[in-house]
Formats: sequence, structure tokens, C-alpha cells
Amino acid sequence: MEGYKAGRPEMPEDLATQLPFVFSFFTEGMELPLLSKEGFEADDILATIAEHFRNQAETEIVIFSGDQDLFQIVGENVTVLYPQNGGKLPKRMNAEAVYEKMGVSPEQVPDYKAIAGDTSDRIPGVPGIGPVGAQKILAEYTTVENALEHATEIGGKNGSLLHEHKESALLSKKMAILHRDLDIANFDEDTGKIPRIMPKNLPDFLENISSRRLLTRAEKIF
Repeated sequence: MEGYKAGRPEMPEDLATQLPFVFSFFTEGMELPLLSKEGFEADDILATIAEHFRNQAETEIVIFSGDQDLFQIVGENVTVLYPQNGGKLPKRMNAEAVYEKMGVSPEQVPDYKAIAGDTSDRIPGVPGIGPVGAQKILAEYTTVENALEHATEIGGKNGSLLHEHKESALLSKKMAILHRDLDIANFDEDTGKIPRIMPKNLPDFLENISSRRLLTRAEKIF
């Protein structure tokens, strides 16, 4: 979408040179598949996998991420481990925790961003309406579409701002919604499982990248 990600800084060169080693650690060392799909982001892939296992009582989905976009997929057996500042342990975000942090339910996260915007993702939202305004609007009207239909009934500036920036609000919601139905070619439930014993290629891989420290840690973990 036009403007999406515009102005984001380029990836630092030192990080770019390290990424192939990170990918190889998982594919060669840990023998895990690398999932990607051209034109989509990692959170879309995570959302697709979570949807695949949603409401399966025997499966618990825990996603470690600081991306609040993923709060929208939180549900009965889907939680997000959200990093905390100050050396605190990550917080497990269930539906109640999402509401406590954002003032909306997981299902309303795209509607929240449609109104309040998100500068980190270049989502404009409705200029002039911030988080508190978005929370109040969605508490009464549930979705941004319903709020736009009743914009003339919303008092103060919020109603006129919604009416004035209707297209921006609808586009922003479209930008905020994660894809949950991607066709991921190399996704397999069995090959994606974390190994419980030392993968046979891991020691050689870590030796080749001269990381004795990681090998020592891996031996303790496995």
C-alpha cells in the first residue's frame, strides 16, 4: 500500500551480514524449516500458523514478540509473550491482558489502529484522535465501520474527524489486519517441532562459526 513502510531506515550493514548465519542456525544447525512468503511479513506467517492450530485443545500456541499487531490473534489457546523493560520477564498476553494494555479486545486491535494509528508501522489512522479517543469510540461502537456510520452521533471533534478522515480510517484498518490464510509451501507440523535432543548437525555448525560458547549452552540445554 502506498506509504506503508515509507521512510523506514535501511537495515544496518552489520545486521545484514549476520542474517544468513541466523537463518543457517535454524535450517542447518537446528534442522528447522525457514518459513517465508514473498510480499508478506513474519507476523502474517505467525498469524497463519496460529490460525491453523486455533481452538485445538491439545495445542498451546505461544508467540514471543514485541509486535503489538499480533495481539489481534490472541485467543483461547493463543497467547503472546511480550517483552518488558527493566529486565522483567516477558508478560503473557491473553485476552484480558490485551484489554488491560490497549483498552480493546484482541478482535478490536485493527479497529483501534484504524482510529489511533501506529507510527511504527506507518498506519495513519484518524489524525487528531489518539488512543483514549479510539478506546471510547470502540467501547460504544465496537468497530470502526460502525463508528463511521454513526459519526454524526459522536459528540465533540471525534465525530467530525471520523467523517473527514473516513478513507484513512478504512485504509488503516486494512493495513492493520494480519493475513491468516497464507499458503506456506514448506510448513509442516512435524518438521517444525523443536527437537528435544541435540540435532546431529548442530555441534559441527557451531564449531564452523567458532562459537564454543553457544555449543556449551546447547549441550546444557539438550
